[in-house]
This record gives sequence, structure tokens and C-alpha cells, in this order.
Amino acid sequence: MRQHARGSRIIAGLVSAVLLVLTVAGAIAATYPYETTCMENVNLRKTASASGTILKRISKGDTVSVLGVSGSYYQVKFDGVTGYAMRQYVDGTSPEEKVPDTLVQQTAPSAIKSYPYDTYTVDSVKLRKTASDTATVMLTIPKDAAVTVYDVTSSGFAKVKYDGKTGYAMAAFLVLADFSKAAASPKATATPKPGSEKYTTLMVGSTGEFVKALQEAMIELKYLEGKVDGKFGAQTKTAVTTFQKRNGLTQDGVVTTEIQLL
Repeated sequence: MRQHARGSRIIAGLVSAVLLVLTVAGAIAATYPYETTCMENVNLRKTASASGTILKRISKGDTVSVLGVSGSYYQVKFDGVTGYAMRQYVDGTSPEEKVPDTLVQQTAPSAIKSYPYDTYTVDSVKLRKTASDTATVMLTIPKDAAVTVYDVTSSGFAKVKYDGKTGYAMAAFLVLADFSKAAASPKATATPKPGSEKYTTLMVGSTGEFVKALQEAMIELKYLEGKVDGKFGAQTKTAVTTFQKRNGLTQDGVVTTEIQLL
């Protein structure tokens, strides 16, 4: 009887020790509270349950304070309200990034011949620490955001810099230069029109006085809103594409010397 009681006490002691180790390990794994950027839209609920009352809607890009964890939910504080949000949406691990068919058809800025170069995103995409779809998410780059591309990997990721942070984004979500076309043998060109020698082809990534002149013309024709900054970005491309469409031209967002002579 005494041996049985002694054995029970030993087992109870071992269980307590294991629980203590697990508690300490959990405390070491994450230090709360901390601030993070929400990677997806998610509901802030009153309890850690899918049936919990919705208190607020947290949007992608909002800053939240993570206070702790409860199963598949984080306890977070957002906009002065404390509740629970699903961890996978806060961390940006669900849903997976899937390339829409429309992204495959993007036209690359063919005049760019080397790295690094500036371009833009065609949809929101996650910036990760390494070139893997399971790598840690640093932030989400919004649609039509300007980024600098340093390289493209064989695994379908591009090394980019956005908002002061360098990481890897899925290449299909970016308008990328096609260096294979740039290296191809040059084709014979037609005799240029008089006056065209003072112009240069403009496209996404172009900068300078010619871009400023283009933007001024687009603003005057009501195709572009905003200020003249001399940087050919997503808004300028949209204005050019609209101009091309209304004038029966090829809608590629590239401003040739012929267009500039119109």
C-alpha cells in the first residue's frame, strides 16, 4: 500500500515537472505583447471561436498588438478593442498565394537591360525572408506598388526591395524585364520621322524630363490625375493605356517616339 502511494506521488511529481517545462518553453517561444502587421483581412471576435461575436474587422496592413495565444487564435488588441483573431490570417499563412491567370499576361518592360531596376506589382504579394512559399512573411506589398528588383531565382521568386526592406516575392506578381529579348539580335528599323531623334521610348521604370513632359500632356488631356514627378509608374501606364485605347493604338502602356510626335 505504501509502495503504491509512493509510486503515485512520483508520477504526480513527474507530471508537474513536464507541465512546468511546457509552460516555460511556451514563454520562451514567444514574448508578449508585441506589435505586428496583419497580413490578411480577419474578424476580431469576442471569444476564441468561429462563432464568437464579431467586434471589429481588421484589414490587411493594419497594426495589431498580440497579447497571447489560444489554440488557433491570437488574443490581440486593435483600435482600442481586445479580442481574438485567427493566427493564420494575422501571420499571412492562409490562404496560399495562388497566381491568377490574369497575371501571366503582363507585358514586361523590354528596354531594361540589367539589374537592379524599378518596376511595380500587378497584385498584392507577400515579401518573404527567403525564396520559399513557406518562408517567414515580412510584410504584404500592395497592388501597383513600386519595387526595386535585384534578381530572379529559378524557383519563381524575385529578390526585391520595398519600403526599405529587402526580401523575396513571387515573380508572377511583378512586371519583370525580359533580358532574353534585350540580348536578341537587333532587327532592322524603319527610317525615323523628322524630329523623332530627340525622343526616346518611355515605359514603366523610365524617369526624367521626357516622362515629365508625357505626364503634363496626360494631365492636360484628362487621362492622368495628380502631380508631375518624372517617374513612369503604374498610374502613368494606366493613363497611357487609356489614351492608346481611345486612339485605336496598341494598348501596351509603352510610349513610342511615334506617339510622342502625335
